[in-house]
Amino acid sequence: MQDILKILEFVHQQNIIHRDIKPSNIIRRTSDGKLVLIDFGAVKEKINTFRPNSQGKTVPIGTPGYVPSEQAIGNPEFNSDIYALGITAIQALTGILPKQLPKNPETHEVVWRDLVQVKPQLADILDKMVRYDSCKRYQSVNEVSQALLSLVTKRKLKKWQNRKIALALVLVALVPCIVVLVPEIREKIFASSHNDSSLTKTSFLTYDSSNYFLIRMKYPKDWIIQKIEDRFTGDVAKFFSPQNNDSNSFKPELSVEMEDLKKSISLPDYTNLKVNQITRYLTNPRINQSHPTKLAKLPAHEVIYTGKQEQFNVKRMAVWTVKDNKAYIVTYTAEESQYDAFLETAQAMMNSLEIRKSTSTPSR
Repeated sequence: MQDILKILEFVHQQNIIHRDIKPSNIIRRTSDGKLVLIDFGAVKEKINTFRPNSQGKTVPIGTPGYVPSEQAIGNPEFNSDIYALGITAIQALTGILPKQLPKNPETHEVVWRDLVQVKPQLADILDKMVRYDSCKRYQSVNEVSQALLSLVTKRKLKKWQNRKIALALVLVALVPCIVVLVPEIREKIFASSHNDSSLTKTSFLTYDSSNYFLIRMKYPKDWIIQKIEDRFTGDVAKFFSPQNNDSNSFKPELSVEMEDLKKSISLPDYTNLKVNQITRYLTNPRINQSHPTKLAKLPAHEVIYTGKQEQFNVKRMAVWTVKDNKAYIVTYTAEESQYDAFLETAQAMMNSLEIRKSTSTPSR
């Protein structure tokens, strides 16, 4: 964000408002990897935000969802650009388009904190950037930069203080007992290096789908597989953890889907659509993490989120990628209390996913 703020500060110093800040107008420069602001076709000196049309009437300038209230009625301010940049940052964090972000019906403020985990100090800055009332917003780009700089400085200072405290504690603990503990520690380290993890000892089988879905994945021998391969719904298969004694508990599962996209779509565009879809199937959904990753050795996106499904509090990790006008989605679901217990296995299954070539034949 600092890269864009520097550009925006220069633009505002020329008494100009950009008026159309949005994700598609922010690109990463290949020469140095910095983010830059493009498309200055809507810039104008600080007058109104309306442009006459061929009939002599006026039409608003800007992209709905990124335009604050004062700009929408023809009174743009310098901090109208700050609002648009704040909304863009919130979209990047939540994966939700601005027009679909919930708003308080009384104050008209954007309600987004429950949708993603973010440090309260950073959330406070973003909240002030997107205040409905422009008078309550940051009044200049420099104010935003100073707030972010203060946040980074405090974090570095706290990190350094924590390191000094930790180092002091380590020294105090080691001096009197190092002679006694070193042999024991050496033995423990040696023993742990020769212990295989439970995942290493797990026997895996290979699932090969039909040539329509072209999916291959490894799964634990003691997991139950449900082959679906429904061309209409796109459901390929589901894998369930071993039976437990509690019939009322939610059984951890991993599902594989393939979606026929009909037309070409980029991974970022599909991610925007998918994030809005996946949260609709749970009550009180909350996105914990949303970041790029890999699936089947292809660029992918991962979202971890929680919510209520029937009477269960569940946690999900969904990963998807796009290839040849098809989306491949793998989702691990478990009760929050059981999520970590099967996470390593679920990740191993996801990492084993292959998208076969259409000419290949499933192995027997």
